[in-house]
Amino acid sequence: MLSRTSFEVLLHLLTITGASPIERLRAYSAWCLWNDRSFQIEFVDPHTLNGIWDPQPAERILKDLNARLAYEQLFGPIDVETDRRKLAKGRFRQQHEERLRLHRLETWLEHDDLRKWYEKLRAATKGKKKKQMAFFALFNESDRSVARRLEELQMRFLYISYVKGSLYVHGSTLEHSLQLHEGALTPRIGVHDESIAALAHNIGGPGGICDSAFIQLELLRRKLWH
Repeated sequence: MLSRTSFEVLLHLLTITGASPIERLRAYSAWCLWNDRSFQIEFVDPHTLNGIWDPQPAERILKDLNARLAYEQLFGPIDVETDRRKLAKGRFRQQHEERLRLHRLETWLEHDDLRKWYEKLRAATKGKKKKQMAFFALFNESDRSVARRLEELQMRFLYISYVKGSLYVHGSTLEHSLQLHEGALTPRIGVHDESIAALAHNIGGPGGICDSAFIQLELLRRKLWH
């Protein structure tokens, strides 16, 4: 995790080196608020609110003795409101509060200091279902991905490490979470001695994860304090 975090911070730092400190902060603030806004838009979506305040899942558990026993063994006594009038009031209250929060975020983004970056974010994502964009894309329209940014920095070879880190962080891998030993495929939990040795070398050996993290942190130190 330290290696992945230091890598992404370094990538962002290399991206904004050419901008003034104040302008960097404005761009970063707008980018963060934009992501907060995207979250709030999803939160106030009727489908989201309907799912949060839907009494039917709890009602089904309460009506099914086996389901209720299974639930209570996992989570303890069930304590969920199922009164539809109370739920409707709760939904209305949450919708009102979250819309106010969304309005506040949009008001901040319209501030004179941030409007330029807000408009750039809107233009870059116009007509696209996915409204998130990489921070470095704010500074270079051609840099739409980590791979492209690394290529521009002549460090494209590091992309494979970034991709592998994503697999671990998101839990979206079988190849790297399973092991083949003596003809059996098993979860990589109780690893064998040779696997432990290989993993240890990958972490602490020359050119391993620790070395990579130290190099990235040293580059960050030099960029920030020199």
